[in-house]
Amino acid sequence: MWNATFPYQGVEIVAAILEVAIAFRLARRFASGARLLLHAAWILAAIATALAPPAYALFLATDRWVSPVYAHIGTQFWAFGVVFPIVAIARRARMKITPGGAAGIVAWTGCLALAFIMLVVEPNRIEVNELRVPMPRLRGTEIRVAHVSDLQTTSFGDREARALDGVRAMHADLVVFTGDYISKGLGDDTQIAAARRFLAGLDAPHGVFAVAGDSEEEWERELIFAGLGNVHYLQNASETIDVNGVRLAIVGMQRFKFDVEASFRDVPAGVPTIVVHHDPDIVEELSGRRVDLLVAGHTHGGQICLPWIGPLVPRTHLGRSRASGLFEVNGVPIHVSRGIGTSGKFAPRVRFLCPPEVTLLHLVPGAP
Repeated sequence: MWNATFPYQGVEIVAAILEVAIAFRLARRFASGARLLLHAAWILAAIATALAPPAYALFLATDRWVSPVYAHIGTQFWAFGVVFPIVAIARRARMKITPGGAAGIVAWTGCLALAFIMLVVEPNRIEVNELRVPMPRLRGTEIRVAHVSDLQTTSFGDREARALDGVRAMHADLVVFTGDYISKGLGDDTQIAAARRFLAGLDAPHGVFAVAGDSEEEWERELIFAGLGNVHYLQNASETIDVNGVRLAIVGMQRFKFDVEASFRDVPAGVPTIVVHHDPDIVEELSGRRVDLLVAGHTHGGQICLPWIGPLVPRTHLGRSRASGLFEVNGVPIHVSRGIGTSGKFAPRVRFLCPPEVTLLHLVPGAP
């Protein structure tokens, strides 16, 4: 939730405290009693809007990765999800408790509990999942593939350790890592060292195959992968491996500067092929290619999901229902991982009904 490499969280919390303090101060002039919170909410929104432009200018001047939208969301999350409920509960507790006041305390306590779940509980609730993936062109025995994505680490902590333990316990034949190793725009020695420690800990007899994401620059990836002999970093290239007597082609493409022709150039005819790319939308570029499985990440499963609705921001053109999981598009089986980490970029690092995951894919011969 908090890390020394995230000074912006301190900025957002201070801004949220100021917003709430000013709002309550002004609200005393216009309302009292039961209408206080309503007026305070409106005033808070107005103040936040007024303060946004100079705040955004400051943020953008110091960090090119900063998103004004995310900065606003982050500040308001702390204001409405944490600071405002604490102040509201404290004020209600000093008043004579009425049924309405008691209901308000319960409601704001619920807001605090929800914020705690989103900030602390859900992002650290690592799931270790397994899926069966039939592959008609696969001959022989089952192949076990561990799919890891979106580490986006800030330091090597409990979440990273538990995710790594989960992958190692799979005893996979190979590991595919679909990008995003450190937090966007905040790369430093601590994050790079944490990503290296995680990658170095991955152990698979037939290798670890990694591709570029979009949360770090190429020079940062060079530092991350340097000297890691177990990691095959594929940049518009392929490798054909032999797994228990079965040939399997691994095609890895760059995030933005992808070259489909170059990536498939050395793929032997008739060999089952796994495409490794950060973004599931790459499937739209694979027309005419024989792809037995596409693995991707990027979406984080949406991070925040609602019952019956799904992810609020799916981050894929494939549709809200395809922000994570195993499905098929244009005849291509796709597995999209919810990933391990969370988005930074001034957004609150939260999850809701969308826990992080690492997944073991059982590739088995036969039709779906």
